[in-house]
Amino acid sequence: MFNAEILRRNYSKQDLKSDVLSDVGTEQHPVVAIETPFRTETADFITVYVYPNPHKQVRVTDNGWTLDDLESAGVAISELDASQVAHFQTILNQFGIKQNAGSKKLSISVPESDIEMAKQKLVRGLLAIQRQFGNRSKPLN
Repeated sequence: MFNAEILRRNYSKQDLKSDVLSDVGTEQHPVVAIETPFRTETADFITVYVYPNPHKQVRVTDNGWTLDDLESAGVAISELDASQVAHFQTILNQFGIKQNAGSKKLSISVPESDIEMAKQKLVRGLLAIQRQFGNRSKPLN
């Protein structure tokens, strides 16, 4: 079984003070949302989602909102020049973040015991991406 209550039991007291955990999936397809105190460039709270995988593994993901937000601001990663794409990849690599081909979702897969570490790395990486690319008012050519 996988749900927000189980995650809360194993969560650090410090993070429990600042993060809000809630069940957003179904019993057959559980998903836990973790709303953090950090904000996006558009002043929304950064929320990450935890999906269980087989063998006590989980995937912590942004569900694609980071790249959607950038595109809404006129910045598409697919349209960046080679040096900017390389910088984007460097940020992903620095924080251990993966982007599956053809997907906007950014994620980290870890054992269940490392959820908090993965959440912290993912949020730090998302903030770095937003700082680097999010304050552009027009598409890059």
